[in-house]
Amino acid sequence: MSEIDIRALPTVDGDVIDLTTINPYKPWLVPSNIPGHVHPLIMSNDPYQRAHMVYGNQIKEWPRVITIDFFIPTSGYSNWSPNGNLFIDHALRPQQLDFLMSFFENWDDLDCSLIISFCDESPELNAVLETVYSLIAIYEIPHEKIQFMGHNFAGQDVINSFAKEHGEKPINYIVKWWMIGHVDTNKLESIVERTYQPKTEQDKSEQRFYIEPLDMTPKSNTLIFLNRREAENRIVLLYLLWKKGIKHVPSIISAFPPLRLFGLDESRSDSTPSEDAHKRTHYTTRFFKSVLEPLVPSLAEEITDVETHNFKTEMKLGHSLPGDHPYIGGVESKFVPQDNDAYIWLTCESTSDLNEKNFFFTEKVLKPMMYGQALVVYAQPGFVKAFKGLGFHTLCEEYGIDESYDDIQDNGERLDFIADQMIKVGSVPLLKMHDIYQTLEDKVQENRKRMWSMLSNIPGANAFHLVQTKSILDQMTNPAFKNTEEALKTYNDFWDLSVIENK
Repeated sequence: MSEIDIRALPTVDGDVIDLTTINPYKPWLVPSNIPGHVHPLIMSNDPYQRAHMVYGNQIKEWPRVITIDFFIPTSGYSNWSPNGNLFIDHALRPQQLDFLMSFFENWDDLDCSLIISFCDESPELNAVLETVYSLIAIYEIPHEKIQFMGHNFAGQDVINSFAKEHGEKPINYIVKWWMIGHVDTNKLESIVERTYQPKTEQDKSEQRFYIEPLDMTPKSNTLIFLNRREAENRIVLLYLLWKKGIKHVPSIISAFPPLRLFGLDESRSDSTPSEDAHKRTHYTTRFFKSVLEPLVPSLAEEITDVETHNFKTEMKLGHSLPGDHPYIGGVESKFVPQDNDAYIWLTCESTSDLNEKNFFFTEKVLKPMMYGQALVVYAQPGFVKAFKGLGFHTLCEEYGIDESYDDIQDNGERLDFIADQMIKVGSVPLLKMHDIYQTLEDKVQENRKRMWSMLSNIPGANAFHLVQTKSILDQMTNPAFKNTEEALKTYNDFWDLSVIENK
């Protein structure tokens, strides 16, 4: 017997709801049953509810769909095996599994289609697919009545591969991507002036937009590389950069500052302070050997206690940057220190080390599009090509950065190649970097226009949310089974940059 009953579902606000009778557009959240886990594991899909609220009158037929968010972190959950080994998995939590079982037990009374989404995360799909396919077989649920929705532009490719391997029918994957909420939009809001212009001979008007000219003030740094969350690939890239001489390159680099974790301020009960830099006793030679070994074993063999000390000291591991944010919490991902004063943005994407194809474009690659920087990103092979498929310019070729790293399959080799490129571009004088920057205005402005067009308060630019919502609704009723390239093209087609003119 399941611990969750969808006919008597407890919510965080104290209500008990019945999903067989409730308005499917009413938002709700089920409290997590994991001790100490604040984030709900099961909830209604908030973007879908808001889309209906905003566009309900503009779209005549909304299908009977219940859209559920299952929270699974992009990085997965850490678990301990019976023999004491730590492992990461992306499987459904027991509460989520119980919910699905109860949902399918009441399938006839629900009379709907089910969409399983993953909040603003993009976990691996295979473990979830194995569970869902097993359940729909047990409960005899039609495949076409189940769909997934998420941020992974390669999600359909993953599902198709799984279905082929296991002799199943593919389930449709709807790409629902919108990460602008993780970006500080204050400056983005102000880069475009909204005015009205007469429309031909008719006494009507259409909204036009004029983007502000670029700020051509010379920048003080070649690159910026921000690392708040401690991750193995970030440590390795930092170490490679240090070994190759990044200290001689004008840079803004953060390396796991000792800020507050997971709380907006000290008053929050769930806010816990991280350790001071000098108390981080795990930064030992043995620790760095263990991190380096899987990706760059040659460096792992050579590292000494002296190198460990110098690396920690020169890269300022565990220290805050001047002008850094006072805490890690709900708005930290929007923030950039020192006004992002650099020509090149270097980052490690969230899905870089996942075991299956995942093209999830987070705020980490959107920020440089807004700030007019070139993007260099450690991610899965093919990630850069896919990102360009949205219409963005990475500007690497213009600065002499070799983007063939995007084709390198070995993770360690890709990291090493990226580090070499950063040292190479770091040898270019800042005055020369600025000269190059001044030739990139058209491409930089196009990136900024695309970013600005994603703002949700722009009814006349390209109706990004409306077009997106219509596309999703169409996929609900007529599954498109779009591969990566088709999904990228759909989003590329959302933008109508013709209504935004250079000022």
